[in-house]
Amino acid sequence: MTTKKVAFFAGAIATFLAFSSCATMRANMLLLSETTPEDKAELLFRDGLNRYQTDILRDQDLTAIPQVRKRFQDALKLDPNNAGAKKYLANLEAFRTKQIDLNLATASSLAKKEKRSASQDYDLVVAVKKLKQLDSPAPELKLYEKTASAVKPQVVKTRTDELNALQKQIDAETDRAAKLKKLSNARRMADNILFIDPLNPSVSLARDGIDRKIAELQKTAEPAAKVAAAPAAKTPAKAPAKKAAPTHDYDADIQEILGSVDVQINAQKPAEAMNLILANQDRLKVKANQDKLAAKKAEVQKLVASIYQDGIDAYNGEDYETARAAFIKVVKYDANYEQAQAYLDRSETKLRALSGR
Repeated sequence: MTTKKVAFFAGAIATFLAFSSCATMRANMLLLSETTPEDKAELLFRDGLNRYQTDILRDQDLTAIPQVRKRFQDALKLDPNNAGAKKYLANLEAFRTKQIDLNLATASSLAKKEKRSASQDYDLVVAVKKLKQLDSPAPELKLYEKTASAVKPQVVKTRTDELNALQKQIDAETDRAAKLKKLSNARRMADNILFIDPLNPSVSLARDGIDRKIAELQKTAEPAAKVAAAPAAKTPAKAPAKKAAPTHDYDADIQEILGSVDVQINAQKPAEAMNLILANQDRLKVKANQDKLAAKKAEVQKLVASIYQDGIDAYNGEDYETARAAFIKVVKYDANYEQAQAYLDRSETKLRALSGR
């Protein structure tokens, strides 16, 4: 089925859903009734593939797996010979299995610890939440869920308190760039809380407020840039220097910094994790804290090597979409890492060939 035909039938379905009773609807019903099962199967496969690429691989939305699986299964019911649906149904199940294994390992390791840090408690709750989203069949999940449920209220409280404290800093901040950075961190913190406690009303309201503040600051960015570019007016005398504001104690935030790095590592985002490390390494003054943050670099490098190898394995297995997603992460981390860019280019070439573009 050509790309043009896919677009045509997709448009027919969209129009059919948009109109409840009119000549256009009757015409599209006729068009759809004349479509072969093979064409309908290909249309379902393409829709499933798009969701697999965006919702699951790009956005890491594990709740989308059942809907995507159903697209591929429905395509195979209409056309048992649809090779794309067969292949990506297998890829989807392999992805799900890998995610279950990763989160089971995290939950098992953390649940066994007698003493956990606040960030480790959060990681445990996240791992259990993801296992439930993945519908993991592991019998030990109930035990991990019990442990996670016991610490979840304190995790939510601790992170909400940290979010509230950061919002007070944001309100007091006068430097626009610093304020935007703090707002970005606050948005991330709110998202992390809502992932494990989605019905939390105070955090939902806080996130909405953060989004409004970000939008307002971004609106003022262009006019501010124009003013900065204009010729500076002459001043009669040099203004007296302002008293330097007290420096922030980043060592007091070490657990939050390490926790943020761990979140990015667990989400398999090495570039984001390394950016956090590099952004904070010169801010720390205590040697022990510097060493803790430096140790995270080895974890990130190990993660990159693992993602790169996964990409190679996927490419050799002709799973070019999974390979492409892996190499994008590696190139984002380091554009010159091994042969990642070359493999990324090859993966994209293969995908264009398969889609007929």
